Amino acid sequence: MSHTPSSPRSRPPAVPVMRKLGLEPDPWQTEVLESAHPRLLLNCCRQAGKSTVVALLGLVEAIWVPGTRVILLSRSHRQSTELFRIVVDFYLRLGSPLLERRTAHEAVCSGRLICLSTPYGKRGFFHDAWACGGDDWLRIEVPAARIARIPPHFLEEERRALGESWFRQEYCCSFEAMEGLVYPDFARCVVPAVPVSLGGKQVGGIDFGFRNPFAAVWGTLDGDGVLWRTGEHYSRGKPLFRLNL
Repeated sequence: MSHTPSSPRSRPPAVPVMRKLGLEPDPWQTEVLESAHPRLLLNCCRQAGKSTVVALLGLVEAIWVPGTRVILLSRSHRQSTELFRIVVDFYLRLGSPLLERRTAHEAVCSGRLICLSTPYGKRGFFHDAWACGGDDWLRIEVPAARIARIPPHFLEEERRALGESWFRQEYCCSFEAMEGLVYPDFARCVVPAVPVSLGGKQVGGIDFGFRNPFAAVWGTLDGDGVLWRTGEHYSRGKPLFRLNL
């Protein structure tokens, strides 16, 4: 979002607007909506409401701060489209209010950057900014424990289904080391070698990818149809000849 930073007296009425839409903001959402910090990192669990709060923030800035240009960026067109759909929905539900205008002489460009994500490994821009970005960023962490509408029994079901490592990443805002892991907690399921007495057939599977990661898993299928997994490989951003398989 590009605009002149608003003073505390002229901050857009984001929280009242959210309530007018029938949505009661969580405390962390109120913090985001009332912050004037030029750079925000929102490290949020699944279902925290991060898209909702950022869509609302972009909308009220566009309506109440003259000269604002809001740009929605994501790694995929689908994500940007979904965020834009939420913005448009909110705008229509508010009765399509007119946007205030400012002359070119009055407008002063001053960028504001808000990044939101759920962790996905110890890599990429979001992780680097969160871990090493210094005081340039206001960091807001929203684990599932802070979201009252996510029931504990659902989280326990997710923990059992996903495994501990993946659960911490999805719901505890933890940047887990994923390099070398096709599946969460995979190391516990790998055997160093298959007993010779079992015999069996060597099997394996490969999922080719560059941006969406390359993954491979292999092992031995014994006579009883049990797969003994003996190895795996996970990598992204590398051509095949550099995978060292």
